[in-house]
Amino acid sequence: MARLISRVLDLIEIGWIPVPGLLSPARREAFRSRIWEIPPAVQAPVWFHAASLGELEMLMPLIEDFESAGTGFCVSCFSVSGSQGLEKLKGRARFSGLSPRDSEWEQAFQRYGTRELVVSKYDLWPGALIAARKLGVRVVVINAEERPSLKWISRIFAPAALPELVFYCNRPGSGEVLRTWFPGAEVEHGSDPRYERVARRISRPPGERVIFWRDRIAALPQPIGVVGSAWSADLQELLAHADLLPGSLVVVPHDLSPTHLERIRYDLEQAISGRYLLVDEMGILVELYPVADWAFVGGGFHQGIHSTIEPAVAGLQVMCGPTNAYRFPEVPELVEAGILTVCRDSKEISDWLKREPWKVQRQTPFLDTKRQAYLRLLESCRAIR
Repeated sequence: MARLISRVLDLIEIGWIPVPGLLSPARREAFRSRIWEIPPAVQAPVWFHAASLGELEMLMPLIEDFESAGTGFCVSCFSVSGSQGLEKLKGRARFSGLSPRDSEWEQAFQRYGTRELVVSKYDLWPGALIAARKLGVRVVVINAEERPSLKWISRIFAPAALPELVFYCNRPGSGEVLRTWFPGAEVEHGSDPRYERVARRISRPPGERVIFWRDRIAALPQPIGVVGSAWSADLQELLAHADLLPGSLVVVPHDLSPTHLERIRYDLEQAISGRYLLVDEMGILVELYPVADWAFVGGGFHQGIHSTIEPAVAGLQVMCGPTNAYRFPEVPELVEAGILTVCRDSKEISDWLKREPWKVQRQTPFLDTKRQAYLRLLESCRAIR
């Protein structure tokens, strides 16, 4: 059954079975092109695969460490949205591009001598698993979740037809579900490489634009609160307590459209004129958290919170709103560690500010445990070398 589904996927991928809206023209064209026929002179025993750019970013610490160790590797994404990240790996990876069509995984693994497939979260494909079983490729899923795609895979493969599978979970309950779906697999509670990814970004020497903004922050009245990935609705909730806000706010909006920026600027002027900095630039928020004293993560009073890991890794006390907060596995972890507070309403925001979180000493034990867990994960992924 799995082979039949793989063949059907092939026909969908190259457009012989039309499914409107499923694939972009660029993705379909990539499926049509064959690139696996000539064996290369070099080997790449590890293949990293992700659905899209966000999942690829999660794998980057592992990719960097394999590269530093001199281990050849390949990297692929299913979605064209991953092209930006894949382009940065050109010349570093043996192959960096969109994933092959479903029936071509075997050719791809043979071409590069793949012995281990490392997948982010959930993007397992029948053809990849068939090829892995045939060629003895170990399959490791990082931050595995009980997504419908994995349940579907568990139903079309008999346990004996699957390759060696290892799932690393960090969401409570995921491990039990995956053990039920894949009774022959190894299931571990593993590290979340996103913590390692953020820690590395923070520790690197700042670029010119980061230095520019940090210099402006240094001139503001202290202490500094960073409102990251802010929406107007988040800011209004916070500014309702302007009398409890000491020092200054550094506001980094999620939406940099002129209309949104003007609305935020107006609200800030009305509430804390002269005590704020509006950062109208993308891609530097992570590097601004280390010069702050506390953080408010946006989205929780809008459509859903943004990254709470980024300010947590900087050692800050963090607050966010409630919308979709507990959909993310890191939220209960950070709450339990005393780093994050999820405020449901105005009173809880007021109570949190009255505790003066900017005076709490930065602590690292929680982050140290994350680092150690990542190193154990890295060793596990290298076990086949």
